[in-house]
Amino acid sequence: SHAGSVKVQKRSFPTQTLIGIMYGSVLEHGKNELIVLDPSETLVPNNTSIDVGGEEELLYDNRSLIDDNTAQSLQQDELRKLREETHGAEIVEKIVENSSTFASKTEYSRQKYINKKSIKYQPRCRLIRCNAATLSEYMYTKDPKRIMNLRQDTLAQILSHANLSAGCQILLFETCLGVVTGAVAERLQGYGRILSMYSGQQSSFTEYI
Repeated sequence: SHAGSVKVQKRSFPTQTLIGIMYGSVLEHGKNELIVLDPSETLVPNNTSIDVGGEEELLYDNRSLIDDNTAQSLQQDELRKLREETHGAEIVEKIVENSSTFASKTEYSRQKYINKKSIKYQPRCRLIRCNAATLSEYMYTKDPKRIMNLRQDTLAQILSHANLSAGCQILLFETCLGVVTGAVAERLQGYGRILSMYSGQQSSFTEYI
């Protein structure tokens, strides 16, 4: 059968590896798949295995460093090839090894540099349940104007004041990309009927329901 895919940060991954994974799990971008991490891991990588120097480096400061994009010896095509061959902390370690100014940085600056590269080259995501609450929160964070700045708590108030329950018949008109319609459908639990009205030739938010 044809395997589906999920798009995370402009990259597509097969959904087969997500089957059976618990909600709340943190996943990291692999070469061709999303890798499930240990439950102790967070969305921000903690690359403690990369050496940031000992106490003697505290004598250094950053006054002599010039940010002219020449400190990194790895070229873009080399980085691209490296991302195809490996992933995660190994890429960050290679970037650190090829930085000519890393040894001259203070310990704080070294850790900051590693964290910055980790976020860029070691992207992670968290698997969460898709429901009215998480979807409205996502849409409000991504593009609030498209859902009329509808916050999660406001959506909850709408559902409460409408006195919705299983078995209801509801006439609904909204312009929030279907977030309200989907939330009402979730509240009905498959029992009842929703007549969703829209303006124009066809509905523009069927993918969100």
